[in-house]
Amino acid sequence: MTERSLFFLYVAGFEQIRDQFRWGLSFWNEADKIATAFVTDITSVCTKEEVRLLARRRKRKSRRRQEGRRILEQVPQFSIESGEDKPVTAARKYILSEGIAPPALLLVKRNEHTTDRYFWAEKGLFGAQYVEENHFLFPSLRSLEPETESQQLITVGSSTY
Repeated sequence: MTERSLFFLYVAGFEQIRDQFRWGLSFWNEADKIATAFVTDITSVCTKEEVRLLARRRKRKSRRRQEGRRILEQVPQFSIESGEDKPVTAARKYILSEGIAPPALLLVKRNEHTTDRYFWAEKGLFGAQYVEENHFLFPSLRSLEPETESQQLITVGSSTY
């Protein structure tokens, strides 16, 4: 069953509630009955995953952050485990021991569930999420940025004269 058809079933349940409310029935009792029936109907027709998708709100994705993520994918990555140290300390020690030159992305495994991401730049160590959102502030990432159409037009226009 598609997400769109699930939505229409969902709306139909609320239309029933509205119509019954107009006829003077006890709103909350009827709403509870209809909601229970709706959930039963949905779960009999859909898989659990489809129901979960229906309930989940769409998370907004920042274009700037997505662009920063694409740029960071081009940077060399190093995966390490923090061990006894805190993740930042482990990252700093690894950078010193290996002599890693910026730019670099360090994935520090804190435990089996959590991995912290750090960006090694000329100015120091930064959280990767900050760098994704503010990638234009880092000179080492400017060379990795994809050119926009306006930048390409300026380049083409200046080369013809």
